[in-house]
Amino acid sequence: MLTADIPGAQEFLGWGVGYSATTHAHLLKGKMVAVIGTTDRVLRSVLELAQVAERVYLIGDPDESDSSLASMIAQMPGVEVLDGWAVREINGGFNVEELVVIRAGVQRRLPVDAAFIDLGMMDNSALVHGLVQTDVNGFIKVDERRATAMPGLFAAGDVTTALGEQKLI
Repeated sequence: MLTADIPGAQEFLGWGVGYSATTHAHLLKGKMVAVIGTTDRVLRSVLELAQVAERVYLIGDPDESDSSLASMIAQMPGVEVLDGWAVREINGGFNVEELVVIRAGVQRRLPVDAAFIDLGMMDNSALVHGLVQTDVNGFIKVDERRATAMPGLFAAGDVTTALGEQKLI
């Protein structure tokens, strides 16, 4: 993870900085939230957070991800896309209180209650390489029942191509 490169990220890990927006979304009703990254998972997190948070800042380039989700997010009230901006530091007292972002020498301070960093996931499927089909990134291909192409072999969790994080109800 790149958190060591962002001053304040390690200090506030668990105190407003996290990696799973969907796990914490229910705690962010009416709050100000930032999501940092450009993956499809980031876009899904922004969509979910936008249902409950007062404001969601997406810091990254959503055009690098699923274009239909990026287009939907760009139209949502309460979501601000900060394309081309980078997080310079994370500040606060006991918890996260603000992000300092920069683009082309211009600096902004964003008041936030939480920041989620998602720079992508890496597969850990070496154990089954050669046994099952994987996508170009090494994640195990599964169907809706989490079955692989090999009869009787199932896979679950973040190592698969299935979406499986916690969801708001």
